[in-house]
Amino acid sequence: MILRLLLCTVLAAAMLCPPVASARERVEIAMVLWRGETEAEKGFREKLAASSDYEVAVTVFDANQSKEKLDRILAGLDHKRFRLVYTFGTMVTQAALQQTSDIPIIFNIVQRPVEGRIAASMERPGNRATGASNLVPMDSAFRTLGTLMNIRKLGLSTQVTIRPPAISWQRSNSNRSGSASRPLSFRSRAKRGLPTP
Repeated sequence: MILRLLLCTVLAAAMLCPPVASARERVEIAMVLWRGETEAEKGFREKLAASSDYEVAVTVFDANQSKEKLDRILAGLDHKRFRLVYTFGTMVTQAALQQTSDIPIIFNIVQRPVEGRIAASMERPGNRATGASNLVPMDSAFRTLGTLMNIRKLGLSTQVTIRPPAISWQRSNSNRSGSASRPLSFRSRAKRGLPTP
């Protein structure tokens, strides 16, 4: 009986007393943008605001599509104040990697991070930058398109420009029938993706 009374008292106290709020750690992030805030930054902020562990303060630096202003922003970042730098786009991310040395970088909307020398590979970035690419692999895009509609044939129109002397295609002046040569034309080979003369 005493045990039951003690248990009821503990449960009642737990229900009546407000929980003690644990202190959230404050983290400051520098958001370095090329052309103002987009939906990507809105989503980033919303996700961070939902964190129960951190109180996130974001300071926005907009280069307003000016390379000079971007350089000034990056040169003036307080490395002691900001724990993280969020960057938008390939150029901003590349500049942030070159001009800062000790702040981790989270990039967004970088089309080809490996080719842009931002990451060593998509699986293991290999430096202090990591993030998201907006490039969707073609096989994934076509697979998704196939779930939306029944596709039996798909035609793509492309324009091929050949600039001499990098590529030189020549035909003999006569073919097997002895007629004059025809102009060079190109068609895409679906399996190899190579131009066909």
